[in-house]
Amino acid sequence: MKNYILVILFFCANTCWGNAIDKIRSKDDVISFIGSHPELNASIDTYYLFRHTGSEPDSFFKIDIDKNGRTDLLIQGYEFLVVLDKGRNNYDLLEAMGGNFTLKQIDTSNADIRFKVEAKTWLENNRTRIYDTVLTYKFGYLTEYSAKPATHSIGKIEYTKEGGFGASNPLPGATVSPDGTITFYTAEFQNNNVFMMRSSRKLSATELSDLHDLINYIDLPALPNEYGAPVLDVGHTFLRVEHEGGTTEIIAHGGTGTAGLGALSTMLQDFFKVCQLKKIRLTKEEERAFFGMSVPQPSYDGKK
Repeated sequence: MKNYILVILFFCANTCWGNAIDKIRSKDDVISFIGSHPELNASIDTYYLFRHTGSEPDSFFKIDIDKNGRTDLLIQGYEFLVVLDKGRNNYDLLEAMGGNFTLKQIDTSNADIRFKVEAKTWLENNRTRIYDTVLTYKFGYLTEYSAKPATHSIGKIEYTKEGGFGASNPLPGATVSPDGTITFYTAEFQNNNVFMMRSSRKLSATELSDLHDLINYIDLPALPNEYGAPVLDVGHTFLRVEHEGGTTEIIAHGGTGTAGLGALSTMLQDFFKVCQLKKIRLTKEEERAFFGMSVPQPSYDGKK
């Protein structure tokens, strides 16, 4: 009798809670599905889920992207989005960041599913680059597929994300030491005093390994050192990574670049979600040291 009950519970866990995406039949169903899940709706404005110009075909596909036996949802609309079914009515939202991606073909002939896309991004001096590439699901994110990842020995990592026009404070930045200690920081201004908001923790062995593996998977040192943006005053991210070949610095305006850089930025921000910042008042000397860590201004001279 006990085994019979367990079978019923197992069946219900995989059908009662796990088939919401399977029921989707139309774009209206997609919008209703996103709108009914706060963890998805908080990150997506359903009005902009699909393009409304009619200039490009919108579509959605139901496919098991992360190979966990549950149907996931790929949305090709205003953005290139993936909703992963994690079971028991829980979902994760992924976005291919770093540019505009238009799906051309889904390749299911390999162990990992690959998405052949047309990508559009911006380089230094706001030069537009349009090219074909392949996206895949790796380390929990969407990134460009690599047949032969690099094998760099990764040292210290520095990351800063600053807001655009009208943003009074930088968003949390982070440094990761070679031993996996990650420190998040930002600044808060009150009555002509500067307070640092800071938090540190030790990444798990898996987190640190995934971080270094992602940097190697996208071969970060081989990327251009600057990416532009289609509009002004959109903020920018700055990344500095030490490795055995030297130090690589990349500045990306408006979140442009590659899907891999977007995945790296999102991974660091996801690490931040479990931290609680503590307020520390800075001395004038500490203020100068802190603001010395700020993002350098763009040079627009691109090395590559």
